[in-house]
Amino acid sequence: RFGAFLEDVECFDSAAFGISSSEADLMDPQHRLLLEHAAEAVSFSAFQTPGCEQQGSRQWPVYIGIQAMEYGQLSAPHQASLSPYSATSGNLSVSAGRIAYLFGLTGAAVAVDTACSAALVATHLAVRDMWLGGQQGGLAGGVNLTLSTKGYT
Repeated sequence: RFGAFLEDVECFDSAAFGISSSEADLMDPQHRLLLEHAAEAVSFSAFQTPGCEQQGSRQWPVYIGIQAMEYGQLSAPHQASLSPYSATSGNLSVSAGRIAYLFGLTGAAVAVDTACSAALVATHLAVRDMWLGGQQGGLAGGVNLTLSTKGYT
């Protein structure tokens, strides 16, 4: 049997993103990973070049390939009550919007669910937006964390 495993997937520096600990506790680890890697991508991009903001670089689209919602299913039995963050904590569509909001990106914010091809389709859509829409950049990514061994062992 083979697998690739991430250690400490539950660890997340919510303060670095201005996210409260109560929201971060309910946030799907896939969303956390996306935020961490989006921050890294943005830090290495032309987005940080002086003067880019005046050139409209904040019009970047965000396309995220995401499909599984295991975290919500696994954590629901352990939640004592509903929280204001319950609706957004594991919602697939929130992943792209959260990234766009936190980084001030005002282009399209789309979560793509096409099963195994989600990240590829998200990347294609971002590139297409740059070609057809004249965008200076874009953010595309994909995530799929399998949090339960059910069905695999």
